[in-house]
Amino acid sequence: MKSASLLHWIVTALLLIVLGATLQLLQPARGQAIRLVPGSGDTFIRWGSEEAPAGTELIYSGFGYANFITHAPRTPIVLQTGDPAATGTLSQGDLLYPLHTASGGMMPPGIMDGTFLKGAVCLAPRATATIWGTHTPPQGWSVLYRGYSMGGDYRDAGVGTGLVVEAEEFDVSVSSGGSNVCRLFGTATQLLVPGGSDPSGRFVKCAVIMKD
Repeated sequence: MKSASLLHWIVTALLLIVLGATLQLLQPARGQAIRLVPGSGDTFIRWGSEEAPAGTELIYSGFGYANFITHAPRTPIVLQTGDPAATGTLSQGDLLYPLHTASGGMMPPGIMDGTFLKGAVCLAPRATATIWGTHTPPQGWSVLYRGYSMGGDYRDAGVGTGLVVEAEEFDVSVSSGGSNVCRLFGTATQLLVPGGSDPSGRFVKCAVIMKD
């Protein structure tokens, strides 16, 4: 009985030593951030529509907002409407203006001018990416939506980044002329790359794609 009891205590002590060593290894070093295991899926914005593409989940939708044409560029956001906050200033501070396809402006195929741009924030089940210059995905990827690149006029401050705007199911439900807006124009190539075969003055195709 004594030998069995001694063996039990030895095994228990060894297990406690192993457990303590394991916990020590799992502790981050001082000053080191804990690395969380990333969740599944990837988020993206579908510009020009308030609906999520097939096979993805709609998180929320709204209208695109960014900077006025003479203000400092900022990254466009999708602003959900219907839940206003307290009254803010209209003369200073961080001001947002609706994204609007410029009335009478240069528009790519399938995109109407004079339209307030809708946006949908979506969750895809796998990794997503944006391809510029084509609507055709590389092998092992599928298209979530196809469109054309849009941005500000080169004489404007413009938005802070190019947008992939839906061209096959572009939402034209809120269309009117706009003055206090962030104007959007179709992106076009200006100069040829030496030795390149693509002509200049063409709209830029693009697409948001998802890993198969």
